Amino acid sequence: MPGLEELQARLLGDLEGLGLVPEFADALRSRIERRIVLNASQLDPDSVRIEKIEARGMDFLGKVRIAEYAIASGSLLEIAYDEKEGNRVLLGRPVSTEKRTGDVILKLVTEQDHQLEILSLGKAVLVRRIRGSIFSELPAGRG
Repeated sequence: MPGLEELQARLLGDLEGLGLVPEFADALRSRIERRIVLNASQLDPDSVRIEKIEARGMDFLGKVRIAEYAIASGSLLEIAYDEKEGNRVLLGRPVSTEKRTGDVILKLVTEQDHQLEILSLGKAVLVRRIRGSIFSELPAGRG
């Protein structure tokens, strides 16, 4: 029976031979390294769901979706604002969103000082979901 390193090297070789686009190859490579994929039959690109974890600039709907998914999964969010909005970056756990005319307001508890911040998603230049351990996040829709 081959050792773990041998098995992983063989699976990585099989993966390279598939000629997948980088997003799918990276996701499957990560699964091999985390010992989730244990044989070549599990190297199925159809099993990979490419997930958008950040939205920038004018992608308002993307920013809202990322914030809502972070609430549902218990993930951290990084929100960045430009000079007009104080040139700041916040990291925290989103609590809720509230739709307003032309904007969505996000309530976020900051990681550093556990203060509640009320933020505009429309004015943010970056909204990024910080993926944690699969064990620290809740399954989407639970919480």
